[in-house]
Amino acid sequence: MKYLVKDNTITIDPEGKYLKKTVDDFLNDYFQSKKNKYLLLLNKQILLDGIPVKHGKEIIDHKTITITFPEEAVDWIPAETECKVVYEDAFIYI
Repeated sequence: MKYLVKDNTITIDPEGKYLKKTVDDFLNDYFQSKKNKYLLLLNKQILLDGIPVKHGKEIIDHKTITITFPEEAVDWIPAETECKVVYEDAFIYI
């Protein structure tokens, strides 16, 4: 399969790997939860050849899969404290 990631969108060319398989099969292969699958379908964030997927039973075959993930807001505030380095080497700081 070929992937193209741009901003919060991933475009996947399955190259025949999902012949006669459904969108549900694809999402299950990538361990998506029922809630995540439901929200992706509800918000029309999964496209097959540019057309929104209405239900997970649609057959993929040679169609291009496009998934748009929602922008996540950062819910933490950086602390204004100093970091103390306890250990350091060429690869790691603690």
